[in-house]
Amino acid sequence: MLVFTGFAWFASTLPDSHNPVLFTIGAAVYPLFYVGIVYLVISFPSGRLHGTLDRGLVVVTIGLTTVVQVASLFFADSRRFFCRTCPANLLEVAREDAVTRGVLYFQRIGVLVLARPPRRWAPGCRACRTACQRSAAP
Repeated sequence: MLVFTGFAWFASTLPDSHNPVLFTIGAAVYPLFYVGIVYLVISFPSGRLHGTLDRGLVVVTIGLTTVVQVASLFFADSRRFFCRTCPANLLEVAREDAVTRGVLYFQRIGVLVLARPPRRWAPGCRACRTACQRSAAP
């Protein structure tokens, strides 16, 4: 999962390209590294997702970073929502700023709902508590 997160993080720099194809691909995959980060935080320290809630949070994160992101690109003007000198968004079907803002707000609200501390960190075996204390120590 760390390798996926690293590659997704590097892919998030593609929107800085001046090529419209690379820019559009980069804008579509830009938030994918959040999936890896959410998975790693929720599955810490065992590396596994325990329970339906944890799996559901990862699935919702995948949906917010793929489906919702691509849906926002259908209506987003790249020069208005990304930067003034960005190349054209090749996925743009219609220029609807209100729809784009609504989709992006929905995505941000979903991310805020997902931002919850894992409840497994405090209770657990001695090794788990020690690992959590060491990772949380300044």
